[in-house]
Amino acid sequence: IFLGERAAKWRTPDGLMDGLTTNGVLVMHPAGGFSEDSAPGVWREISVCGNVYTLRDSRSAQQRGKL
Repeated sequence: IFLGERAAKWRTPDGLMDGLTTNGVLVMHPAGGFSEDSAPGVWREISVCGNVYTLRDSRSAQQRGKL
């Protein structure tokens, strides 16, 4: 995956480059698991290296959410 000049990116503690895609890779795990009674859960954003963060304030924000 190539991260453009404006993509939110950073170096991980082990020196690798990580970042967030322009439109984001978002996941949501239903509260109560996958069942008839499940409810929407919290949305999270996945980085290029697979780390999970809270959502950014906006899609264009350069700061990643909390890990």
